[in-house]
Amino acid sequence: MPLLVSPESGTTLFVFARAPEPGRVKTRLIPAVGAEVAALLHAAFLDDVCRLTRGLAERRVLAVAGPIDHPHLVAVAAREGIECVAQVEGDLGARMEFALHGALAAGAHRAVVIGSDSPHLPPLLLARAVAALDAVDVVVGPAEDGGYWTIGLRAPFPSLFEGIGWGGPTVLAATTARLREGRIAHALCDPFWDVDEPADLARLRRELAADPSAARAPATRAALEGWAFDRAGLR
Repeated sequence: MPLLVSPESGTTLFVFARAPEPGRVKTRLIPAVGAEVAALLHAAFLDDVCRLTRGLAERRVLAVAGPIDHPHLVAVAAREGIECVAQVEGDLGARMEFALHGALAAGAHRAVVIGSDSPHLPPLLLARAVAALDAVDVVVGPAEDGGYWTIGLRAPFPSLFEGIGWGGPTVLAATTARLREGRIAHALCDPFWDVDEPADLARLRRELAADPSAARAPATRAALEGWAFDRAGLR
């Protein structure tokens, strides 16, 4: 696929994910679908997120919490031609800061992080977020749950990731407040939503069923086929 952003952009794009180990991923889905299915869904989500990043950066990196030699990670990295590295220790902010600032220090003009919880994200939304860094220093993609689905930088800002209540509903508000306080040129890009809770999974199933494009989230579609949603109460 050709690049959807300028080839001179010098973009490094990180996909943050965990190794798909049962009981350690998509834990909020486990009460509804079980640990094994939750891990299979996580693996499918990751597959689709890596796929949707094609053409959006010169360098793509799969940053993994957990064993980077997990067979699924190895297979996805090989298929996508994507680097696979271990995340550093620390909270989410420390891990994102290390990745983003490290990429900028290595010569990237733009560094962007996306998670693995939105396999249905239209690539155009991510392309717009990356392109927004032509005009601002920080771009943030608001998530419906009060967090953000992506963040990108074109200069290092260490204070941006310190003292944030990661995983809570105030992450976006705290981050934008920090940006305003620091008078950092920033933009909010298109809002989107993650799949974290059983209700999100049901919503995803309905949205994909209504979308005739088989190219959208194909691995997730395959993982969802045949699952007993009615039994699990995920209509």
